Amino acid sequence: MLDTLMSAEPGRPPPEQLGDYALLRRLAVGGTAEVFLGHDRRDPRQTTLVIKRLLPVHLADPAMVAMFVSEARIHRVIEHPNVVRVLDAGVADGEPFLVLSYVEGIDLSRLARRAEAEARALPLGLAIYVARSLTEALEAVHTATGDDGQPLGVVHRDVTPSNVYLSSRGEVVLGDFGIAKTSLGRQSRASMGGALKGKYAYLAPEQVGGEPADRRADLFSLAVVLSELLLGRPLFEGAGQLAVLLAIRDGRIDRLAAIRDSLPDGLFDVLSRALAREPAERFQSARELGDALAPFEGERHVRRAELCEWVAWARDTNELARKLKASIRESSDRRRAVAAPTSDDPAPADDPPTVPRAVDADAEPATQRFDERPSRVRFARGGTAGPIGFAQIIAMVVTGEVAPDDEVDLMGEGFRRVSEIELLVRHLPDETTTRSLSAPTPPDLSFSLGELELLEILGRLARRGETGALLVSGPGREGAGAQRREIYLKEGKLFHVVSSEPGDLLGQTLVRRGVLSAGELDMALAVLSRFQGRLGDTLIGLGLIDGVALFREIEEQGKDRLARAFGWRAGQAAFHRGVLPQRVEFPLDLDMAPVLLAGAEASLGDEAVMDRFRARLGVKFRRVRATTGRPRAPLPRPLALVLESLGAGMELRQLLLRLGTTGALDGPGALRALGVALALGLAEQI
Repeated sequence: MLDTLMSAEPGRPPPEQLGDYALLRRLAVGGTAEVFLGHDRRDPRQTTLVIKRLLPVHLADPAMVAMFVSEARIHRVIEHPNVVRVLDAGVADGEPFLVLSYVEGIDLSRLARRAEAEARALPLGLAIYVARSLTEALEAVHTATGDDGQPLGVVHRDVTPSNVYLSSRGEVVLGDFGIAKTSLGRQSRASMGGALKGKYAYLAPEQVGGEPADRRADLFSLAVVLSELLLGRPLFEGAGQLAVLLAIRDGRIDRLAAIRDSLPDGLFDVLSRALAREPAERFQSARELGDALAPFEGERHVRRAELCEWVAWARDTNELARKLKASIRESSDRRRAVAAPTSDDPAPADDPPTVPRAVDADAEPATQRFDERPSRVRFARGGTAGPIGFAQIIAMVVTGEVAPDDEVDLMGEGFRRVSEIELLVRHLPDETTTRSLSAPTPPDLSFSLGELELLEILGRLARRGETGALLVSGPGREGAGAQRREIYLKEGKLFHVVSSEPGDLLGQTLVRRGVLSAGELDMALAVLSRFQGRLGDTLIGLGLIDGVALFREIEEQGKDRLARAFGWRAGQAAFHRGVLPQRVEFPLDLDMAPVLLAGAEASLGDEAVMDRFRARLGVKFRRVRATTGRPRAPLPRPLALVLESLGAGMELRQLLLRLGTTGALDGPGALRALGVALALGLAEQI
């Protein structure tokens, strides 16, 4: 909210007043609101205030208006020196607005950027002071109560450097509750996605996975902020936003581990606990985290004075400009010193320096020169293809139509083997895995789909916690060859799925699911080369889909690829233990319960599943509580309902009657869930 006065966008001229408040200048414009410096026209002292108003484009959206009102309500019940205060809220000319206390200073994001630009490390004690101040703010947020004294269960959900304000007096203040939620309600998915744009690096793993998030997600985000202050760079690394989300989901804190020896004894342990992948393994309250950090802070009044100095330094734009000018001139002088002279005359003393190419932030992407140029293929087996577009080349590589030994003239760069072209190598099927699966060594387990269905095969492997590759071949569509799936499991969870069908590519899947239109996909494919051939990052970069939403869609794609093979009633399956692909950009890491349920729903229609269980209506089933390889994540609702109803034992007829009478689950749905529970060993016949 309060980034910097210099960051205000010119845009359209701001209004001069809003209700009783004079608007002096616009500070910033976000996706949902704009923020102004102003003052109360009724106040003779004209105290500086911050006025935040909803953007006019959102006034007709009830969800956005409700979010804005909720922010005011949450702010007003939290009174704490480390939390921005709401002084007033109202509606003027149909526009809702908030009046907030003004924090004279900068935000933490600006301080971190300035320190990184000048290679100046923030003192450890000062970083801890900032973090501990935020734990005090979050303790007030998380324990806030309503007028009736009942806990509100507030979760901030946006603890990021740009929402942490550092005052010139050394105060640390948390603000912007725009996407906060309470136990009384949750903000809309759309509004949350927009608000999180560009802030993915601070999400907790459960937020990335679309699971419920509580106060422990805020503590995770705070630990990320502190880690970045100590590192001087992002904690989670990756080539693109999807890679960053994967690093968060998998709990990869390698960068922090690399500086463990340079940290005071015990600090890494505190941070690694706060950054635990599972919420239950983290600190359970902000106060608990703050107490754990206390030994590393030092004297608080010293740190506060230190922060005053750093804020003053970071706000000194004149000093920054002088250093930048000196740096540019020094670079220019070095180039003159090594450049071959073109004449005997010296360069004019006042020759204006030019910005070195290395620091040109607006430099054209290297792949942009390829745009609109066709590609061609020379197959090692003989024959050619082309001219064809870059996106089609990627699709041919992914599906195996173009092999590593084939030669490609990629957008006019000349023919080279695919295995030598960096943009294409990432998309090749894993040769190491393929060789392992094609070796003469027989598989560890073999199955006939005519005798055992894929649902039962995967359930058996999952409950054993198996790791390896399951190769499944089934009947192809009319006029086509046999279909094939490579299904990789890791410790009983779905790791990766490879399909031989072009229709299973990400773009086609998103169009089929209604996430993208065909026109939007065509637009993304047209500029795919600018994003190193990564369709996911292309879609995010073009604003066609939110990063977190795409992350979940890719997980759904993996389930969908597998689900459509559940209907194969003929074919073979072979399991090779210990075989995993070495190069997977998006490992799925999915519990098998929702995967198998999706497969059952795709392959078993209502009549089919009723016929399957019709002869067993009088049979008793019971829940099995202790099972090897049982999913850690919460079970899908249909499975949870069936298992809860079964308890120690119940006839199938009674189960259907109970669930149907309450309206909790219809008969076919209950039977599909029971089938999955039996396959996973979560239920058994008595």
